[in-house]
Formats: sequence, structure tokens, C-alpha cells
Amino acid sequence: MGWKDILRPIRDGLRDNLPSKQPHDNPEKNVRCQQDLLKGFTYFDSFQNIDNWHPDQEYSFQRANTPLLPRSGSTVVKGKSNITLIHDFSGNYHDYENVHGSFVDQPSYSGEYMQSIDTFVYFSHKLNSSKLVCVPPPSWTNTLHRNGVKALGTFLVEPQSVGISKILHRSLADNQIWEYALATQLTHIARFYGFDGWLINIEKTFPIADWSLQCLQGFLEQLRSSFDDGCVIWYDSLTCKNTINYQNELTEQNILLAKAAGSILTNYVWTAESAARSKAFALQNGFDPVKVLCGIDVWAQSSEGPGRLRVTYPKEIGGGTGTGLGVAKLAEVGLGSGLFAPAWPYEHFPSQSDSEAVERSMWTGNPLPETLRCSCTVRDRHSIRNYMTEPILKNAHEYPAGSENFFYTDFKQAFEQFVCPSGTAEKNRAVAGLVSESVLPRPVLYAGAQKTLFSQGKQAHLAS
Repeated sequence: MGWKDILRPIRDGLRDNLPSKQPHDNPEKNVRCQQDLLKGFTYFDSFQNIDNWHPDQEYSFQRANTPLLPRSGSTVVKGKSNITLIHDFSGNYHDYENVHGSFVDQPSYSGEYMQSIDTFVYFSHKLNSSKLVCVPPPSWTNTLHRNGVKALGTFLVEPQSVGISKILHRSLADNQIWEYALATQLTHIARFYGFDGWLINIEKTFPIADWSLQCLQGFLEQLRSSFDDGCVIWYDSLTCKNTINYQNELTEQNILLAKAAGSILTNYVWTAESAARSKAFALQNGFDPVKVLCGIDVWAQSSEGPGRLRVTYPKEIGGGTGTGLGVAKLAEVGLGSGLFAPAWPYEHFPSQSDSEAVERSMWTGNPLPETLRCSCTVRDRHSIRNYMTEPILKNAHEYPAGSENFFYTDFKQAFEQFVCPSGTAEKNRAVAGLVSESVLPRPVLYAGAQKTLFSQGKQAHLAS
């Protein structure tokens, strides 16, 4: 343990004693929050706001109203990796996610490969500050549930967060069982807004005087008991010794917290060797390896500016169009995959057509456009080896469409071309209807001259 590990909890304890800023300290931010509320967006930026929350204060359109479709088939397939998406897209809470629908200049990310997605985590940095609680917009939750995908919110504590010790506060209930008020409130919030659980991401140490591993385990265990299996995920940041030390694998430093939550999402700088160690360590400790989700940073393939390149598996070519290579390795080992920022094509590439083409390439192995342009300083950065032979879908666990006894689709996509009352289509205007996105035909993996549904081909079929 170094000096930083010793001093950080002391510093964080001093910060926790500082008064937090109230909403009236930032009128512009307060107005923006009210505008977001009318779009159906809900988030909390302080422990006080969480404590004060009550369902009677909310509007009905802030709630998702589509139940989670129960999927048929096995939840685990040998040689395949369960995919969890951590959707951090340029701050999130965008106009196109508006529950009422909206006009947009061009389509954006809408998660079109849902039959191969197990869980979707909504993550946000909003208004230049982190949200302590990120509630998935009902447009996302409704669409995900219609496709059988679990929707999770994020509980995010970062260094500037104040009041972290409230996580550990507990009281003895009438049944002589410890009850954690924050876990109870987070459960109520998820139930009210209609989503399925939480990613718990604590990026700040607890003050030394308040730290208790037992209490943090108790908080996670209570939260886990309130949701279905796999719907509470611990992120690999805070260790069992109250230090911020990303392990990038399952170790003695995080196993107790992983067990308490039921699942763990590791940081994204892992190797083939550390992935194998994670599986072995999980089995040694009675922890299901499928509940170990190894992170893959989709942004790692970008090379913008003179700074150090980000790293994810496989080193130097991982992420971006190489995301499927990481999924392939995790499928081979028998672990889950956590894809950070899957909407990367829509942030990194200025052209809409390029964004859509790169997303197809990532998932299905389609060739990249010859005219692909981006801000990377390395020429042909994204035309890596094997990007066409190891796309994400090849090694992702695919679920059958619909439930065991029910299937329906109207093939509705998240974006439609805007048509004037006169019947004329406006070329550069679209109608966003993410909330109504239905079960879509499943694309065929690219092979030779065969095209996918989304690249002018007609050979596509529903998952069965």
C-alpha cells in the first residue's frame, strides 16, 4: 500500500464534511433539469435528492410501462459470451431518447442487435457533472423489455461526490435484520421507473472513520436480494481494502464484493492470461464464471491527438472494429463481455453513413467503406486484421426472438424518414421513435459477397 492509498481516505473524509451545492446555486442547470424531466428523463446528483425522492412527485410518462419479455432457451451457451452493454454515449439523455418522440437531423444509436444482448446499462455524465443515479429513459427500457433485454440504471460515486458514507448507514429492522436505507430507496426507484437493477460503480474511497467492508457487503446483498439474478453488478474500482485499484480480473481484492452483488464488471485492461485466472479463481471460490464480465473499451481503437493510446484486449488493435476479438477470447474462456460505449461509431465518425457502416462491421463483419474518414492520427487505424472474421455476433450468445409461447413484431425501427403532410419526404429530417422500436430481423454474418439486411441485402431471418 502506497502513500496515496493511505492519504486518499483522509482527503475524501474531509471532502465529505464540506456542504454540498444546492440546485439554486446553478440556475442554468436547474432549468435544464426541468426540461429533461418533461422529456421523461430522471437522474439524481446528490444523496439528499435520493433521500427526498417520493413517487408522488413524478409524472407517469417518466415510467416505463412494458414488462420484461421472458426469454426462452438457455441463459448460458458453451463457446459463447453473454453480452452486457454499458451505454455511455456523449453524456446521454439525448433528445432522440425523448419519451414523446422528436424530430432529429439524422438517426443515431438504437441498439439494433438486441437478440445478442443480455443486459443494457444506462450510464451518463450530464451537464459537465456526474449523475449519482442514472435512471434509464423509459424509451430505452420499453424497447429493451420488448426485446427481452434487461435494463439497468447506474449508481455512480466519483471523487467529487459528497456524502458517500450514507451507503453504509443501516438500522435494525423489526425482524432483527439490518436494513440499509439507501438500498431500500434504490430498490423503490427501480421498481417505480420500471427497470431491472443497478450497476454499482464507486470510484471514491470511504472516510477511514466510516469504512466497513461488512456494511458495504450488506448494502450489496440487500440490493441483490431485491432483484433477479444478475441484475446487480459490482464494478472493479473500489477494493475490499477501501482503495481505488482496478484489478482487471477477479482477485482477492474484489471477490467478496462480487459475491455480495452477484456479478462483477472488471476494468478493460485485461489479458488472455488474466481472463483465464479470473475463471479459475471464480471456480475456486464458488462463483459462477458467467457472472464475471470482462470490460472491453470500444473507444480504445481511437488514436486522436498526441496522447497515450487507450488499451483494451487485444493490445494495440482492441476496441472499435476489433471489439469482436475480445468477445471471441472471452467466449473461449467462458466469461461474460462488458462492452463500454457501444455507440462509439456515432461519436467518432462525422458521417452518418460511416457511423452506420462501422457499427455493422463491428457486429456482423461487413467490410469497412473504402472512403472511411475520421480524426485518428494513425492511417487505416480501423482496418485491422481479422475484423471481418471475428465480429461481435459470431461469439455472442444469441437468444431466440420472443418468448416460449409468444412472438410479435411490426418491424418498426427507432428512426423513420419524416414525411410532410403533402406526402413529400424530407431528406435530412427524421422522426425518432426509440420507445416504439420493435423486434428486428437478425442480420446474417458477412461471408464473401453475402450482404446483411442493413447493407442492401435481402437474406435475413428472425432469430429462432
